[in-house]
Amino acid sequence: YQRRVHGDSQSEKMECPHLTPAYISAPSASRLIYKDECTKCYTTNKDEKGIDVCLKCFNGSCCSALMHTDIHVVKNSHPIVLNMHSVLKNPEVSKEPIVVSKVAIGVAGGIDHKPEDYEMVTKVHCYVCKKDLSKTNPLLTPIVDFIVASHSAVESTQISEWEQEIKSCVHSEKLVQPLESIKPLDTSTPIHCGECPLNNNLWFCLTCGHLGCGREGAQGTGGKSHAINHNKSTGHPVVVKMGTITPEGKASLYCYACDKDTLDPNLSAHLIPFGIDVKKQVKTEKTTAELELALNLAFSLSQTFEKGMKFSPLYGPSLTGIENIGNTCYIASVLQLLFSLPEFVARYYDTSMKHMNDCTKFPPDCFHCQMAKIAYGLCSGVYSQPKKEKKILYEGITKEEIEKEHFYQEGIKPHMFKTFFGKGNPDYSSNQQQDAALYFAYLVDKIEKAESIAKVADPTNIFRFETECKLKCLKCGIAKYNKFQQPFLRFPIYLPEGKADDSVVVSLDKCLELFCKDEIVEIICPRCKTTTQFTKTNRLLSFPKVLVLSAQREYNEGMMLKKILAKLDIPEEKLNLEPFRAGPHPVDEAVFEDGDGGAEEEPEINVGFLNELMHTGIPELGAKHALLRTGNSSSEVAISWYFDNMADPTLALPIPKKEKSNYNCDCRQYRTFDELWIYKGAS
Repeated sequence: YQRRVHGDSQSEKMECPHLTPAYISAPSASRLIYKDECTKCYTTNKDEKGIDVCLKCFNGSCCSALMHTDIHVVKNSHPIVLNMHSVLKNPEVSKEPIVVSKVAIGVAGGIDHKPEDYEMVTKVHCYVCKKDLSKTNPLLTPIVDFIVASHSAVESTQISEWEQEIKSCVHSEKLVQPLESIKPLDTSTPIHCGECPLNNNLWFCLTCGHLGCGREGAQGTGGKSHAINHNKSTGHPVVVKMGTITPEGKASLYCYACDKDTLDPNLSAHLIPFGIDVKKQVKTEKTTAELELALNLAFSLSQTFEKGMKFSPLYGPSLTGIENIGNTCYIASVLQLLFSLPEFVARYYDTSMKHMNDCTKFPPDCFHCQMAKIAYGLCSGVYSQPKKEKKILYEGITKEEIEKEHFYQEGIKPHMFKTFFGKGNPDYSSNQQQDAALYFAYLVDKIEKAESIAKVADPTNIFRFETECKLKCLKCGIAKYNKFQQPFLRFPIYLPEGKADDSVVVSLDKCLELFCKDEIVEIICPRCKTTTQFTKTNRLLSFPKVLVLSAQREYNEGMMLKKILAKLDIPEEKLNLEPFRAGPHPVDEAVFEDGDGGAEEEPEINVGFLNELMHTGIPELGAKHALLRTGNSSSEVAISWYFDNMADPTLALPIPKKEKSNYNCDCRQYRTFDELWIYKGAS
């Protein structure tokens, strides 16, 4: 098939023999429309020739150099497409500089994140007949209108991820407003918290009219938690955020009794006793949902300002950036790590063009298409080209800086990759921030499973290694050895004199020494049948080709979760792991085997969940403990629990049997290694 040239005004718009149900599909609200970018590469509808949307399966494909539309037409016999080209309405206006007086979003002097004004230019084309078709054709008009009006596949996914279904609750529906407690709001002077001078992030009690500031630390407002403290002292449940009330009667509301956002179907009536007329209100503050989105927009700046430093972008092959698409730093970190390795480049980038040309599967649902797409996006350099940046003027900018031209790269947005690999997982399909090390283990597991089916060399093998945990009872002398196969090593941070702030610099060697250091722990000895002291020792049984390390920075202090901010000194030369290698076992040492003790039966464990945990590299014994201690609830919960508690010495003990054990699934009966380490001051 010959690729057409867009904009050919001489094209004859005649009837086409392919305008039949065999080549076009009727509109359906359940269909995802891939109209933002090509499903096989990162070409978007803003590129020179736009995106072709197939009128049969609604796949989106590029008609540029990679010619993915031609491939789709040949492979699927879907010749009719709607070309969608997003064109800037007023290019001259877009060149005007942005004036910035503060690094902020949505406030005067902050950075304006409103999208530039584009219009969508569309045309229908048949690749077999090699001509444009009239959009007024009664067979085409409803389909074209449906595609143009519908959310794109990316938008539909984002809406489902960001949109929180907020409903009214019993406390807002049956709100009690005692007349004797109602205090009209005094608007003769600027309002502020009733207990401090704070004048933003204010929450108005719908029961009595108390005005209090938000939670301490919330959205960086400096709140003192006076609103929630009022709830604790009075029990008044529902508050509305001042500045979010609109003339339509909408606002950001929260119910402390339900501990979640809520709606008030009678908000207008509930505000009247306080002298507040919603029809006269002007929205001046962001709702909680808007604040969450705004925080993520901050990561989309083409230039990053941090502590007075400006970072310049790089360009070229394997220097492509990944744009944050909503708390996805963890995905970007893992992908940049993987595709910096020659094994992943060879497996997915070097074969990407061949797979894209040969594959007949629907790209959004194909593992190898998604890996090829992300590999091509990151490694080819096509999406890492310098583009002229819009000028940003700020206080103190020099004349030289004003005259200097700045450039940026657009990078890629891995929407489809995130959707494909997050499917079925409540954590990775959401827009919540996640742990990069856990996502790394999750992705390694997904890749291993897919490559085992394809029966090709698995590039994740370069990460796998074994550790050995030895426990020795100081009372009876019995020892227990357990092997753990892992894709990464999580280690504690060595803190000299217990200091945890960012002024401390510690060496990686010291941290690994702490991980392998003999430690005294108190656990139940399966031979002594009582709590005794054990020595616990971690060692490496094998070394991977590529060692992925993850520092354990979080710890609990009382009821507060805190983070160690100490900096790690990573050696530039090769890291010598030989001192941490496990040695031979003593010949005369008494060893406790899993079969010792004579118990008859292990507690019931979900075999399906067990297999999923073991596929991630978690050893069978550790996987069983994780499932039992999380109540066999789900593999995701157990995996998360395991990696949070993998240093717990009790994970090396046999699973207590039903008849002879007082095994309690509540893991709080055990003191984990992390807890002991913090308790002892990293001794």
